[in-house]
Amino acid sequence: MADAEDGRLLTDDGDARSFAKDQGVTVVGSVGVLLAAIDAGKVDEPTADEWLSIWTDEIGYYAPYQSISEYRCDTHTVPSIAGVVSTSKGRQ
Repeated sequence: MADAEDGRLLTDDGDARSFAKDQGVTVVGSVGVLLAAIDAGKVDEPTADEWLSIWTDEIGYYAPYQSISEYRCDTHTVPSIAGVVSTSKGRQ
């Protein structure tokens, strides 16, 4: 469906990400959603850093970087996330 509609697949599952990328589908994970939420003004960067820290330290989530600012510096790690988080008031 994402391929047919020029959409994105939201997943952190490694196998699903690999398959989708092989099919030409843009893949966005949890960090991409955090970045989109920051860009949409839904969350600030310190809060996103706190959530990322909780995910990695307490839940065991793997992330190559420890802060959102590090992802912003490495533009090759995050695909286009436009449209992932609505900027309309009242929608999340």
